[in-house]
Amino acid sequence: MKINTIVFDMGGVLLDFGAELFSRRLHVGAEGEALLRQHLLCTTDWVRLDRGTITEEEVYAHACARLPAELHAAAEYIIYHWNEPIVPITGTADVVRELKARGYTLYLLSNAARRQHTYWHDIPGSECFSGTLISADVHLLKPEAAIYQALFDKFDLTAASCLFVDDFPPNIEAAENAGMQGIVFHDAGQLREELKARGIL
Repeated sequence: MKINTIVFDMGGVLLDFGAELFSRRLHVGAEGEALLRQHLLCTTDWVRLDRGTITEEEVYAHACARLPAELHAAAEYIIYHWNEPIVPITGTADVVRELKARGYTLYLLSNAARRQHTYWHDIPGSECFSGTLISADVHLLKPEAAIYQALFDKFDLTAASCLFVDDFPPNIEAAENAGMQGIVFHDAGQLREELKARGIL
């Protein structure tokens, strides 16, 4: 079946959401960065935030119980201002706009907390998307098979007509198992070349 729909991941594809990017911005030093990763960014609470089964307030309270007092403000900033500033992945928005101009329908499938809804429209290229499915809204996470079915159901999509772009190989493998085509994203130039090779660009 011909591809007519391109589904994008957000963090690592449209935006740079690396944990180090945010912890270093806070100027808390190497030890502070390590503690923020250990007690906030790399915890099950952070995963549950993306799954939509815990509130930001609960994540903050739990982090403060684990972190020294001098890092509480940094934890608060990371939780409540995760998207400030938005750091786009160079070149991806150009690919998105070109795909839209060529008539492809675009959707977003992202592991993200509900806060995503507050900043999605500030992301370059977001105006080209026909819809989004965010993990926290459906209490599912990639690469769980059910989240791909939720995407198909929400937007009445046929898996074989969809191509998924994600930077995490297990998410692409799961998408392919669900019947989609997939591209593991490395950078916008590589994505463009792979889309050209498939006759999409």
